[in-house]
Amino acid sequence: MDLNLLTILADLLPETTEEKDENELMDDYSAEPRTVTCWPTRSEKHLAVTLMKCINESNESGSVVQSKLGEIGFNAVDFSQCRLAPADCTAVVRFLQSCTQISLINLSSNKIGWLGCVEIVKLFDNANCQLHSLNLGVNNIGVKGVEELAKGLVNNNKLRWLDLSMNNIGDKGVEKLAKCLVSNNKLRSLNLSINNIGDKGVEELAKCLVNNNKLHSLDLSHNNIGDKGVEELAKCLVSNNKLRSLNLSHNNIGDKGVEQLAKGLVNNNELRRLELWGNHVTNEAKIQFQQAFPNCGVNF
Repeated sequence: MDLNLLTILADLLPETTEEKDENELMDDYSAEPRTVTCWPTRSEKHLAVTLMKCINESNESGSVVQSKLGEIGFNAVDFSQCRLAPADCTAVVRFLQSCTQISLINLSSNKIGWLGCVEIVKLFDNANCQLHSLNLGVNNIGVKGVEELAKGLVNNNKLRWLDLSMNNIGDKGVEKLAKCLVSNNKLRSLNLSINNIGDKGVEELAKCLVNNNKLHSLDLSHNNIGDKGVEELAKCLVSNNKLRSLNLSHNNIGDKGVEQLAKGLVNNNELRRLELWGNHVTNEAKIQFQQAFPNCGVNF
């Protein structure tokens, strides 16, 4: 590509940024509000994606793009709901590799699939990468996508916030993810809601959480977790006393599961938010639990 044309394309990149709450971009309101400078704006997303694809046609885009992005100034990127396909991730990732200042990337509600994850993990290869929040919710990445992400996360100790909600990863995907979490124990927030996860998947997750005492927020809502899965999760709560928010709403948990949770929470003084609504818990069990843990902030 002609350098003059490349410069023109870079100049056409939208320059408007907006201040946003990091919780909003990660679809998680369990943490304290934190403002980030986000690019591009909602109305300019599709223009930015189109220009990124054009710029990707050149193998000499680095310095020109870096200069332009430095002028704009931002530390968060939002390309959610942009209809990104796996092939588009190549252009997006190559573009973002020039932005070492980025701390948050939101790619939720696209169609990147597992092949898109192959590209995304390349962001972790840069030693100067400051990425600590990644939202890949609603992308149908499946088990293979989680496997690709796990490869990148093994050697990445900067990621603190990961959203993989509604990705059809199932128990097998949780198993793949759990293995990498054992070596990467810096993760603070993990969203695995709406993923067809059952008791076996929770069992694998619980194993890794025993050795991960950094996790503050865990969302397992809208899955197929029953009393057996909760029992395994409760065991890890004994050794992991940093968890502040646990969402188990809309699962298949009954009175026995709540009883097991209570045992695990006896030595856990940090939990302040527990979501259990949409399960199969009797009123009697609810009352007993609330009386035992008045400061837990439980919602049945």
